[in-house]
Amino acid sequence: MNTIFTQHLKSKYVDIVYNLTSPKVCDIKVKELSSEHEETFRVTYGSPRTISYETPSVGILKLEIMKPKDAQIEIVSIVNRSQQGDFLNLSESNLVDKNNYDKNKSKVSESMLDAKPHIQWFLTWKCNYKCQYCWQEAANEIYRNTKNNKLTPELWAESFNKLNPKEIYFTGGEPTLYKGLVDVIKMLNPEIELRMTTNFGKTFNLDKWSELPPNRVDVDASLHPTQVNVDDFIRKVADYTEKYGSEKFGIELVRHPDNLKIVNEAGLIDFCKDRGITLNLDEYVSVFEEEDQDGMELDLYKQIVDIKPLSPLDFGPLCEPVEIPLDCSLKLEPCTDKARLPIFCPAGSMRINVDGFGDAYTCMSAVDRSKMFGRHALPHYKPVGNILDDNFSLMSEPVVCWESFRCSACDSCFVSKFWEPMDEQFNMQLPICE
Repeated sequence: MNTIFTQHLKSKYVDIVYNLTSPKVCDIKVKELSSEHEETFRVTYGSPRTISYETPSVGILKLEIMKPKDAQIEIVSIVNRSQQGDFLNLSESNLVDKNNYDKNKSKVSESMLDAKPHIQWFLTWKCNYKCQYCWQEAANEIYRNTKNNKLTPELWAESFNKLNPKEIYFTGGEPTLYKGLVDVIKMLNPEIELRMTTNFGKTFNLDKWSELPPNRVDVDASLHPTQVNVDDFIRKVADYTEKYGSEKFGIELVRHPDNLKIVNEAGLIDFCKDRGITLNLDEYVSVFEEEDQDGMELDLYKQIVDIKPLSPLDFGPLCEPVEIPLDCSLKLEPCTDKARLPIFCPAGSMRINVDGFGDAYTCMSAVDRSKMFGRHALPHYKPVGNILDDNFSLMSEPVVCWESFRCSACDSCFVSKFWEPMDEQFNMQLPICE
């Protein structure tokens, strides 16, 4: 049985394709014999998936992979990328038409030139409400248990002004929990368009907001009847719109059954119509498959976020090396769903999502699913950098993505019109997290 993989390195970027059949979730350890580097990764069952990591080895990579003895895992391929953005070395594969690849990549790259980015800033993952239909509250173990954003308004404003985006959209969590928000807004370049979604609760201070120029920010106030007195919310909206007008103010309501039991929807519609307020009534979509066929399996999620104090990998008798095939070249199965075929996407340039610590992600899938499955699960799940770093820059080349079927509307509205297929003739299924 072969348990050692050895290869001359072209770069530090390594992709390991695996199949885990049992259990649903476990940890495995990559042990580099060429560098003494060890790294533990959480892996999940399902169709072929990947571990993408950066090796500290130089010249030659030599590794073995340890697993719990009761885990059934198969290593399918191990690929050393030539370039960071060329996942699985697809551009060099005989499965891809290189002319199509280069032509379509160039087309998207050209659209990225001199384009001002649209930034979505998650000021904090914390919230003063606990709405059961919130996608972050449903996964509160990985969202709410984070540190507070304590960085200074000056630092944030300086970093955003360097990027000078077309727009910044403030969101969270609840963005007004960051006490320096108004001060950040005061210091931003005046040509940057600003939008915000807020629950309009106690942390939205009308007196503090009056320090800003009128209508500097488009505000969408989300009504959560299970968390706030509806009459109090309406009175606050009336106060705000009397002072600032309703041109740049809107109300959102998720049509969750619990909300509709409390709020008078017809009355809310009339209130907004009388005051010229834009009203968005959003249908409820569950995070998990029990209520939505496109949602995540709840049991799998619980196992992913479960933190065990002891791991079999820490005890020699409880773990063993994984068999590694002699032929670790790229192997893919035919794709049965066209929505899962790879495209070139300008996310990371035209669009970035920034968290409360400055980490910038290409898209919402990268933000959310990197928390679920780990930053190693797909190459674009790792941040493209941190906007607070002096040397941060937007991506200059498009991302190869095969998750466009789950692209969030808040991302797709900016990037989807620029999508191009990686290769019109390519029809293979790439590893994906489900």
